[in-house]
Amino acid sequence: MKRKGASRLVSLFLILLLIIALLPSAALSAPSVKVPSAKDFQMRSAITAQTDVLQGEAQLHPNLKGLPPNKEINVIIHLSKKPVGLEIGVSSQEGQHVTAAQTEKIEKAIVSQQASAKTAMTQTGISFKEGYSYTTVLNGFSAQVKAADLAKLLNIDGVAFIEPDIEVRALASNNQEEKISAAFAASTSFLGVNKLWKEGINGQGVKVGVLDTGIDPDHPEFVGVYKGGKNFVP
Repeated sequence: MKRKGASRLVSLFLILLLIIALLPSAALSAPSVKVPSAKDFQMRSAITAQTDVLQGEAQLHPNLKGLPPNKEINVIIHLSKKPVGLEIGVSSQEGQHVTAAQTEKIEKAIVSQQASAKTAMTQTGISFKEGYSYTTVLNGFSAQVKAADLAKLLNIDGVAFIEPDIEVRALASNNQEEKISAAFAASTSFLGVNKLWKEGINGQGVKVGVLDTGIDPDHPEFVGVYKGGKNFVP
């Protein structure tokens, strides 16, 4: 009986060795899976949105269509090469780090493309008044042109998108005398904070949990106080 038991044990051991030998190495390593965070989803969404603008045929913003030919308009001209920020974002998503030397190379390529586009505009007979140039958030420059030249602009090599350069106000009204005041004083009674103050509870030593759609844990305001969070987005 002892011999039969030992024989069975040896057989099982040999079978186990055979199974292990047949398994692919990837199955044995079983690497840990990284769950994308909310910040990862936001980054991917931003990269996709910006990349879509730069790909395909040059596009004109709807608000720039059907304007009087002689109308002078302020526009922002986006070019096809990825801006510095987008290049860094793409590399970050791929687990790569962009060095200072690489950043300088990317910026030089952007500046070169902008110079080529402006030269082509002049050669094509497009009259324009140049404004600011951008390399980090977007690759492009602002300019004042005639509406009649927008069609010519779309045919300039490297032009990806043309949009209006407009002034945006924080207030819907243009009334400069309108004042904005904080609503915190009025909200304390609604939240019942006054009752806590009467009991001597003023926030010192109190831990606060925030249920929010998302915050930037790297923001300076959270340095030393942010203790981590939980992403409930699948």
